[in-house]
Amino acid sequence: MKRKEFICLVPMPFLLSILMQAAIAAMMNMLHMSDWFSNGATYSAFSRLVTGFSYVICFGCWYYYVFGRNRRISYKRIFTVNHIFLLLAIAICGQVTISFLLTMVLPLIAGAAEHYQATVGTLFEMSPLTLLYVVILSPLGEECIFRGLTLQFGRRAMPALLANMIQAVLFGLYHWNLVQGIYAFVMGFVFGFVVIKLGSLWTAIIMHVVLNAVGLWMNACLNPDLSAVTGIVICLFSLAIVGLSLYLLPTLKPEVME
Repeated sequence: MKRKEFICLVPMPFLLSILMQAAIAAMMNMLHMSDWFSNGATYSAFSRLVTGFSYVICFGCWYYYVFGRNRRISYKRIFTVNHIFLLLAIAICGQVTISFLLTMVLPLIAGAAEHYQATVGTLFEMSPLTLLYVVILSPLGEECIFRGLTLQFGRRAMPALLANMIQAVLFGLYHWNLVQGIYAFVMGFVFGFVVIKLGSLWTAIIMHVVLNAVGLWMNACLNPDLSAVTGIVICLFSLAIVGLSLYLLPTLKPEVME
């Protein structure tokens, strides 16, 4: 394919995901109106599951067909003990930074905390359906869309840094609210940076799974009464670990990359 064709393909996964969301929402709304779901929380969770499974199947197959089926990757060189440790440090400390920043910043903005909780809805409920979606389906589907298809289409049409920026912006827009959009952009850029350096989409999937799992745990266990000084210290320390981990990650040679 030519460069112009890849440029046209860059926004397609994002646009298709929005269309799929709308179609699934319409279908689920019809079922909800037909009294298939008497409980609103169950309805929301099941809707997310249908969306998550649809994304994994659709975009996972698309990514594999276009980029994955003919690749030879040295996973032993990508997933060394040191690399795995750095990936976990980025994901865990990234989520810690996000959580404490939100804890400190949202109360300072009138109505921001209430709006954020209303937007996120039942995502923070500790239930089997929530865990399945947030920890498994969402990372798999979203990574295939953004760090998979979008980033790889972009890298074939433009410099890697610009392609990474575009996929991160689209990932932020995908979340449909300012608070989530900002930290989704930041973490999406970090995930894309790691994929470019190590050359495997699985690195981003692993980080996304860990980040979401830690987010659920922190939402259930985090003490909201921590002092501002303590929160700032934790944020700065966690941010420093993320930066150091990204610096220590090597850039693998093309022959061991996807």
